[in-house]
Amino acid sequence: MALDWIFFPHFTNEKILSPTFIIGVPRSATTYLLETMARDNRKFTCFKLWEILFAPSILQKYFWKGIIAVDRKIGRPLLRLSKVYDRIVLGKITKIHKTGMTNAEEDEMLLLYCFSSMYLTFFFPDVSATDELIFFDSDFPEAKRVRVMKFYKRCIQRHMFVFGDDGKKRFLSKNPCFISKMKSVAEAFPDAQLLYMIRTPERTIPSTISMNSNIYSILCNGKQVHIMHERTRDSVIRWYVDADQALSSHWENRNYVVHFRNITKQPESTLNEIYSFLHLAPDGEMRALMKSEQEKVANYTTEHSYNTSTGVNTEIIRKELSGLNVGFQ
Repeated sequence: MALDWIFFPHFTNEKILSPTFIIGVPRSATTYLLETMARDNRKFTCFKLWEILFAPSILQKYFWKGIIAVDRKIGRPLLRLSKVYDRIVLGKITKIHKTGMTNAEEDEMLLLYCFSSMYLTFFFPDVSATDELIFFDSDFPEAKRVRVMKFYKRCIQRHMFVFGDDGKKRFLSKNPCFISKMKSVAEAFPDAQLLYMIRTPERTIPSTISMNSNIYSILCNGKQVHIMHERTRDSVIRWYVDADQALSSHWENRNYVVHFRNITKQPESTLNEIYSFLHLAPDGEMRALMKSEQEKVANYTTEHSYNTSTGVNTEIIRKELSGLNVGFQ
């Protein structure tokens, strides 16, 4: 990445115009919305997993673009190999979070390069030094917080330099982990627009506990994952509170609240409303996609099974979140 400053120093002039951030607590359909909107690749561009892992720098992006172009001409053997990799290496993860090397993915992972990603808590759940990453806006030291957001912005500028189509595309990002960074994102991108995902905590809390337990069991062999349940529940509750405050203090007039039941039950009309909020008009191909998504919802089932009562204490949840718009059922 340092070499980018030598070979492409003007990448810092790349403008990130009206970026769109999809943010919500985990398990609130953020992945579904990103996947759907990312398919409108004439209007949006976003990070894919291969780029995050293997091409954070401009030099690497151009290198892999060349490899992909060659692969396309010889019948795409590397693409087929990546699908095998997805199935073998990412198989366990895909049961709780749809992912793959060619999928649009959470660019929170970029912050692993500066050791400031909330994902570090999955690798080191018992290390107290990672606690400040869980509540980035309030607990992370101010000077470090500014540096991390500057690093993240530079990563986006690198992406737009290569994939932005000379400013014709909008940057699209989805990160549940950014629920703790809503203030920082608003300050770093003053013309950004926010799609805030809402789902009742009585569903997100047990689903997040189940997801985290699965991740801990994969990354931390032998870990007694049940001891993390209370920590996860309390974190999710605080995220709801902090997000509600950030909406009113930093995202006023530039946020659109997307309810889980709407995007999962009425995707066609909800996506049309989102496009209207973004002052965009879906083309014919996107309208056809919206319609097909509406037809799919009746038959959709998830592979992520979990005990819906795990970690749920309705009395505590409703007391802590009383008066907030958190989608209570």
